[in-house]
Order: sequence, then C-alpha cells, then structure tokens
Amino acid sequence: MFIIFPSCDNSSKETKQSKVKDGITESEHGLVNKRLDAFKLTKVEIDSLLSNNHLLKLSYPGMSRSGGSLDGFHYNNELVFINSMYRAELGFTETKYYLSGSNFSEIIYHQHFPETEKYLKKYPLDKFEYDESKFTYSDTKYQVKLIGDSLFQKQSNGKLITSITDTVLLKRLIRSGNEMKLDLESIE
Repeated sequence: MFIIFPSCDNSSKETKQSKVKDGITESEHGLVNKRLDAFKLTKVEIDSLLSNNHLLKLSYPGMSRSGGSLDGFHYNNELVFINSMYRAELGFTETKYYLSGSNFSEIIYHQHFPETEKYLKKYPLDKFEYDESKFTYSDTKYQVKLIGDSLFQKQSNGKLITSITDTVLLKRLIRSGNEMKLDLESIE
C-alpha cells in the first residue's frame, strides 16, 4: 500500500528539474562529474604539482612487499601519484604510477642493474680480481600509457628497444600497483 501526501505529489505539476538517472538529476550528475574530473589530473599536471610541492606526501613505514620504499602523493585528499623504489647493493628498480581517479593512467618502470654475466665473461673470477668499477649496467625503462592512446615502450640507454606490449610485465606492474595502493590506504 502506498500513501501519497498531497504536498509531495508532483505528478500533476510540471517540474523544472531535468531528467533523473540513477536517482540523480542531470544537473546533479554534472556536479558529480565535475568533482570527479577534478581528480583526473594529467601526468603533466601531476608532475607540475609534484615539482612545486603542492602534493601531500605520505610514506609507507618500513618496506612495502610490492615495491620497497613507498610514497603516495595526494591532491585534495585523493591519491594521484605513487613512487616506489627498491634498492639493491649495485642497482635499483623504481616504479612511478600516475592515477586518474582510481585507475592507473600511466606507469613508468625503471630497472638499473649490473650486467653480471657480461662482466664474468670478460673478467672471469679465476683470472681477475673482482672490480665493481668495471661493471656495465643495464638501464631499462618501460613507459606504459593506459588511458587515451595506449602506449608501451621499452627503452635501454635512451634507445627504443620495442613498442610491443609485454603483457606479463604489464599485469605484474598493475597487480603491484594495486597492492601499493592498499598499503598506502592502510596509513591514511
């Protein structure tokens, strides 16, 4: 049984409200979308805010299982950028995640490690003394754009190696990024 109160019955009155979708009027949808778009910053905007110290930095205490040292950067209480770095004795990996809303818009993954096999071929330990100064390093950067025109690039020492998507690496990076987001949410 429905009870309709005369003061609330608008069925016979013409309303000035626009169409309702999902219980929200079109004008209210516009406000919600504008608010959400405010947190969909571009990489350039995030980099600018970051370089001008306009982002709130929250660091994960200790080491993150997914990325080593872990920092989350917030704008208007929204996570917009994640930076993680895992340092080893002679090298490092660094991963930067740009967020658009709750999704990753771009990922930059950088590996910098000694090329141990090359060194050992050239300087076998049974003939030469170990010398870190003679190491060569792999310096590989992956850039992945996930929103807009998709892009996957693998570069080494500034030269493009391939633009064929490495789906295994991409899935691993996204899984790690989601774990890092959860780690950062645990300290907020």
